[in-house]
Amino acid sequence: DARWNGKVVEVNTSENYVSKLLIKPNSIIPKGSIIFPKRGGAILTNKKRLVLKEEILVDTNTMAIIVPYELNIYYIKYWFDSIDLGKLVSGTSVPQINNKDINPLIIPLPPLEEQERIVAKVDELFELIDELDSNKQELLENIFNIKNKVLQLAIQGKLVEQCEDDEPASLLLERIKA
Repeated sequence: DARWNGKVVEVNTSENYVSKLLIKPNSIIPKGSIIFPKRGGAILTNKKRLVLKEEILVDTNTMAIIVPYELNIYYIKYWFDSIDLGKLVSGTSVPQINNKDINPLIIPLPPLEEQERIVAKVDELFELIDELDSNKQELLENIFNIKNKVLQLAIQGKLVEQCEDDEPASLLLERIKA
């Protein structure tokens, strides 16, 4: 047994279920939804997650957009990812998002085939961005090494040609010693 909302509930750890006697109907999120935080500081993390495999049970701090099966869920997710949840917040002491904050949002809905092309293009571009990001550390290391090499050459006097009027370093050292 475990506690949920202050009540003891039956939990089957091998099946991961909670007794339906204590589940509120609006706490079950169907497959094909996008969940996100609706109360508290978690809103500012801007995290939005897809519910793809099966329905899930959420607490009262979570909200969902249920995507109709006629729409591409990834297209709707990409659109929703472009929304900053922090800008939708109402409430003073505890930030929160309500239906009244979500309902006015306008979702541009091209035909399904266009949604699928957009998703494919975004996926392709995100792959390129991820590849660039993974190469970033190697690039930064190369830049660091190049800067060090430039400084080393400068200090050794190999970065620029010596002026004809300059005396060799060995003569300068002799004069300094004298």
